[in-house]
Amino acid sequence: MKGEERALILGCGYVGEAVGRSLKNEGIPITAVVRTQARIQDLEGFCQKVYCSSEINPALLATLVEENNLVIVTVAPKTRDDYLATYLETAELFHKCSPSQTKHLIYTSSTSVYGDHGGKWVDEASPLMGRSEHAQIRNRTEDV
Repeated sequence: MKGEERALILGCGYVGEAVGRSLKNEGIPITAVVRTQARIQDLEGFCQKVYCSSEINPALLATLVEENNLVIVTVAPKTRDDYLATYLETAELFHKCSPSQTKHLIYTSSTSVYGDHGGKWVDEASPLMGRSEHAQIRNRTEDV
């Protein structure tokens, strides 16, 4: 079964690279999308394909999604003002691709979406009570 797995990592920075290297060690081919051309050279050693995010358009993203049955989204904003474009708009673009072949979608979010629960235990079933603008954007992203 491992030979059939193929992974697309959107945002191959610190977390994405660590996940990608682990999957590569399991024999899973990796396609990565990174923010800069310079980062492409860093990843060519273990990724089968590497694209710069400036090259990505809806048609190419749809093709990449169709070619991979595991999609991992570990994007991060370049600045505090980039949250909407980085998270919500990426999720909306991905959703438009109708990933029929995708068996697994993993999205790394933040505990900020849960907000302050007054010291009570928080898990995936806890209500999303984040109040900051960034937490609200991530909440909306998770709804996509």
